[in-house]
Amino acid sequence: MDGENPQFRDALASYCVDLGRFNDAEEQYNAAAKLDEDNAPFYWSEFAIQYARKAPLVMEQFLDDKTRDMIRQKALTYALRALGIEKEDAKRIL
Repeated sequence: MDGENPQFRDALASYCVDLGRFNDAEEQYNAAAKLDEDNAPFYWSEFAIQYARKAPLVMEQFLDDKTRDMIRQKALTYALRALGIEKEDAKRIL
């Protein structure tokens, strides 16, 4: 296993998402982005989408409005990072 390979980190991150290990997935996507800065937005957007889609399913028994908002906030933060948009700019634009 090659921890310095961004594709390996990406695959491991995706696997972590499938297992519902979202903190580990976030760590691996960020590691891949750090190793492959030119493609960092793709890793961050992948995490944003995967987290937004799968976290509510995994956390279904704990899913209240506060938890749903927490999931959406994290996913949106990574989507904005992928787009290179700061939170304040996004608020202004929207």
